[in-house]
Amino acid sequence: MEGAAIEYNTMNIGSFSSIVRLTTLLSCFLAVSTVKGQTFFLKETFAGTADSTAPTGWQARRISGGTTAGFRFDNRANLQTSYPLQAPFAAFDAPGSMYEGSSQVVALESPELDLTGRDKLLLSYDHQYVAGSEASGKVQVLANNVWTDVETYTQSSQGSPSVVIDLSNQLANIKNARVRFLWTGKNTGSWVLDNVKLFAPITLDVGVVSIDAPISPFGEGPSPIEVSLFNYGATTVSRSKISWSVNGNIQPDITWTGTLDFGKKRSGIRLGTVDMRAGASYLLKVWTDDPNAQLDGNPSNDTTIRVLIPSLSGKLVPR
Repeated sequence: MEGAAIEYNTMNIGSFSSIVRLTTLLSCFLAVSTVKGQTFFLKETFAGTADSTAPTGWQARRISGGTTAGFRFDNRANLQTSYPLQAPFAAFDAPGSMYEGSSQVVALESPELDLTGRDKLLLSYDHQYVAGSEASGKVQVLANNVWTDVETYTQSSQGSPSVVIDLSNQLANIKNARVRFLWTGKNTGSWVLDNVKLFAPITLDVGVVSIDAPISPFGEGPSPIEVSLFNYGATTVSRSKISWSVNGNIQPDITWTGTLDFGKKRSGIRLGTVDMRAGASYLLKVWTDDPNAQLDGNPSNDTTIRVLIPSLSGKLVPR
């Protein structure tokens, strides 16, 4: 379901900057949304941070290499990001870290978390990873005094994807847990992080986690639109309505059917085709509704937005 309090008209959008302002407004609304019954152990937007001073309880650590603290919160390097990343955010820029020695190892570490009595847990975050020389970005969790890798990045991300990871096996019932983002590399590359959340699921909660096609760069002409669904809720989802719009023009709904268990993602769901002209901006918005023909318990994570701009020449996604 779309957030009912959001009302806007994209029919008169005439420039990319207008779309950026609109998506910024939407992200601010979503960032302050609360859901009755949803328990968050982390809900960090890095608001109010500055320089290299981490939020309360967090640690921005320089483990080796360089002479600065590592992750910063003021975008001193002026890194170019896209929605849903919104400054202030956490960012490590290897070239700007005053490199010395053979490598850089820096970490952004969460406060200690008491997860006793919780058997299902999800970690979500938005990020932009730019690959560097011999570099990797690792998402790690601490349980029983041992750090475990749960995700590793070595290739640059496509845009600024939203990521959701099921940590139930790693952190269920752990009293002194932590989450850590660990960068290792040699003076090239960067990593931006925002909207870091660790939460327990509510009963019924499904949403569009990403718009997967078309993939940039892509050329003008008809392009298929594909998305991924994610089940944030404890209940298995067997059907969900998916609605979408292009520049405010509502497109025909589809009804997805299948089996989607807690913490799982279903990709490759095709919504339709959009004929796009080179150089024009297209605001694509996709959201879910009526999972299992019932009310979604958390509408704030139903919707994903992406701005598409076809190039004069590019590779089209196969139809």
